[in-house]
Amino acid sequence: MLKAKTRIKAHVNGEVIEFAIGQEVKGLSEGQVAELKASGALEDTVELAKAEKVAAQAQDKALDAFMAEREAIQAGQADLAPSEAPASGKGASQGGKKA
Repeated sequence: MLKAKTRIKAHVNGEVIEFAIGQEVKGLSEGQVAELKASGALEDTVELAKAEKVAAQAQDKALDAFMAEREAIQAGQADLAPSEAPASGKGASQGGKKA
């Protein structure tokens, strides 16, 4: 469905027809539609819905790839982790107590 984003006046069959903002636009030639779309005065709600669906699918795919990569990195880091925690405290970093 074509919808006016701005107030549009167009010549159709020798008559001037006006379309209000948000009104469905009918009766225009393909050339008029293309020109009004290019100028931003007209939008095709069906095309917009399709584009939004494609964008959402691409976002879901990117998120799945990110999560898979994140899990792989975390698994790799878990394999590299030391089996015991390092000793902590004042004496441990100085090589023990002096006698």
